[in-house]
Amino acid sequence: MKHILSKLVLTTTVAVVCLTTLPAQAALLVSSRLNNSVLRYDDTTGAFIDAFVASGSGGLNNPDGLVRGPDNNLYVASFNSNSVLRYNGQTGAFIDAFVPAASGGLAGPIGLTFGADNNLYVVSGRFGSNSVLRYNGQTGAFIDAFVPAASSGLEAPTGLTFGPDNNLYVASLIGSNVKRYNGQTGEFIDTFVPSGSGGLVNGATGLTFGPDNKLYVSSISGRFAGNSNRNSSVLRYDGQTGAFIVRVDGRYYPPHLSVKSGRATFAAPSFRYS
Repeated sequence: MKHILSKLVLTTTVAVVCLTTLPAQAALLVSSRLNNSVLRYDDTTGAFIDAFVASGSGGLNNPDGLVRGPDNNLYVASFNSNSVLRYNGQTGAFIDAFVPAASGGLAGPIGLTFGADNNLYVVSGRFGSNSVLRYNGQTGAFIDAFVPAASSGLEAPTGLTFGPDNNLYVASLIGSNVKRYNGQTGEFIDTFVPSGSGGLVNGATGLTFGPDNKLYVSSISGRFAGNSNRNSSVLRYDGQTGAFIVRVDGRYYPPHLSVKSGRATFAAPSFRYS
């Protein structure tokens, strides 16, 4: 697993979020792992604007997931420093290490999201941690392992999101599935999307619910999943039953994705201003 994750972090990924109180210009923020920064692009044309978060700012090292906080600031998972860093949502200036290195056992943070309780939920997938950790959304203090290590076979978790049913959905890279957990207690409910469903065999990474309340899951190239199948894709599933609907699109290595007006979009950990 450590070998797979070390390869995974060499790719570029995107987690997209709409910001409504930030700059008037529509923009997409994208984590750039190779130069340890967050880049800003025009949301309509894709034209590069600037480095919103400068290279290495605040100790940023191998950035992954991005999310807007309740305070409208930007939170970035810093994989190699085992921390979550906070940046000013309008200027990109470093504020603090919101979740300090290894707090609560955090190792290799990838996906992160704020829950309805305004607390921060972070995937910890390195060195066998295989868990979702919860932190106070105001102070960054560790609360608990919301989903304990390897709960119900969770292996190399990557992306996570809360669904329309307010439960937590977690993508498993090695398990090539999506597991569902009670959104209030963290207890395992079921494997919402089992391995192999709709061709989900290459490792589930990013996931999100679209405006249509359907679940979209990205499946990375077989190169990372230990086989020769390089047909990466985004798969759509029924948001209530988990039943496979259709393969939306295919690319090499789509670790994360967003959905805008029902259209799957690939990028690198990213974040939309609108």
